[in-house]
Amino acid sequence: MAETESLEARLARAERRLQVLEDAREIEDLQRMYGYFLDNLLMEEIVDLFTDDGEVEIGSRGTYRGREGVDVLMRQLLGGGRRGIAVGEVLNHMQLQGIVTVDDGGTTAKGRWRAFLTIGNTSAHGHPTALLAEGLYENEYAKVDGRWRISRLWWNPTFYWPLPNFDKAWFRSLGPSDTLPPAEVRESDPPRLLPFHYRHPITDQEIVVDF
Repeated sequence: MAETESLEARLARAERRLQVLEDAREIEDLQRMYGYFLDNLLMEEIVDLFTDDGEVEIGSRGTYRGREGVDVLMRQLLGGGRRGIAVGEVLNHMQLQGIVTVDDGGTTAKGRWRAFLTIGNTSAHGHPTALLAEGLYENEYAKVDGRWRISRLWWNPTFYWPLPNFDKAWFRSLGPSDTLPPAEVRESDPPRLLPFHYRHPITDQEIVVDF
């Protein structure tokens, strides 16, 4: 009987560890999708990542609460009411060093990330020239109806560093080689934004690139 109980306890611990790993993976994907949406000003898709009572705090801008508040900050204030970045605009948002901690109950979690930003030709942050920026996320997540969502997004910048000569940047690669030609050449330029192979993790809708 003791051996059976021990085996059952070990199996329960293994199942719990597996569930924690699966939860952490889902949260990591959720946070990465947030970054790709932010890269391209897909703010409606970002709002859908939050819980109904979610909140966002960015630097000294204050805290915006509820889905309506998240929409005000992300879509209206930071995104300027636009959908999609413009030609010649850069808003790359790399999220690094992620650490996810799932609580014992498996319904809430926290995550810490370092974000490195390259911002160019955008007034979304009040700077019309190019910037490098860096800062830390300390976020909270909640599992709602079996899916992880962001319940609190908190980013605090470490620095903003203006970059000169952004007007000299270019946004297309060189054309095909004449001396060492490729197997195939596109009839038109590649898309500015590559299509998303995955669906939205909350709405399960196709992520449409319509800009």
